[in-house]
Amino acid sequence: MHPGIYAELNETFYRKRPSLFFVLQLVTLTSWGVDAEARQAFIDRERKFGSFTIGGIQMPDEDEINGFLVAQGVIAFHHAAETALRYYFAHHSGAKSPWLHMSKETSFVKFKRKVENEVKNGFGHDDIARVFYGGTTSKESALDSTEEQFEESVEALGKLLYFAAERYLSESFLYNAAKHGLTAIPASGFSSLHYTSPEGQEFDLSYGYPLTHLHTKDKPQGVESDTGYVTTTSTLFDQDLVVVYILARALDTIWINGRRKHLGQPGRVTMFTNDAVDVTLYGAIESARQLARSMTWELQSILKDGTIPGMHGSLNIQFIPEDWKGATGEPLGMGLWETSLEVRPTDEENAKLEQNAKLPDGQHLLPF
Repeated sequence: MHPGIYAELNETFYRKRPSLFFVLQLVTLTSWGVDAEARQAFIDRERKFGSFTIGGIQMPDEDEINGFLVAQGVIAFHHAAETALRYYFAHHSGAKSPWLHMSKETSFVKFKRKVENEVKNGFGHDDIARVFYGGTTSKESALDSTEEQFEESVEALGKLLYFAAERYLSESFLYNAAKHGLTAIPASGFSSLHYTSPEGQEFDLSYGYPLTHLHTKDKPQGVESDTGYVTTTSTLFDQDLVVVYILARALDTIWINGRRKHLGQPGRVTMFTNDAVDVTLYGAIESARQLARSMTWELQSILKDGTIPGMHGSLNIQFIPEDWKGATGEPLGMGLWETSLEVRPTDEENAKLEQNAKLPDGQHLLPF
């Protein structure tokens, strides 16, 4: 490959922030939260797209809207998580073109193994620091922050990456069912499930609009069943969306740091705090106060003598760390702040080498 093509690829790749897609997606999904009258007026309005005109549609009822939003929340989360992880691995690799690196990552099995390895061994401090900020200290990264702020941001990003990676893996069946074939079926209406202990104390296991899907293994890389399994998952729409938001901020930080390296341009990156990430990951769970994330049962079989054996199932509990102190009531964005990422001599040198490999002015290696 001609060495000059890397500069052209990077100039294209670092042209627009990747977070814009997810921000607009959040705006679209949260627009359903307006009052019913405003929503009806929008639905009734005729819309023109290119040569086509779309008339108003019949307003779905509240249960249908909530079922749609729950499924879209799952899809949005998994899309954002996978994108952030792919950007992370591409920029960690030291590739001359992260864009080209990601385009060659076509094996889902190999990619999944990468994610599994990070979940098993933990995202390394120095790896996180270099991918997001370009160095293992604030000084080395040329960041306008204290070393304490830098260390906390790296720690908080480690929590975020682990959460995104673990859920991306553990709920892959749900995501595939929601996105491919629409086989994650939302509840037909608001539902709730309660448990009463032997002592008479009641607990909310789940409520809302759970998604139910079928699968042949009890869990990814688990045991196959002759009959299969059915799982109902009580997702939290607000948690999905706020995690997408903070993943988008993290994604931009990787992108800005990569742009500095390859194009020699400064930028402003997001610094994270443990409080901000903790509220993002666990605040919605605390607010919902429901114990169960999902429940799985093996589909019923029948024995040779015609009898039906007992039903086998499992319960997956919502996870909150023992040291979680609870949401503080701060608004979204609490604990996130931006700071400048300055261009270093090494960035200037790297960008200059890439530019020097290009063809003379007016000549291009890319056909567009």
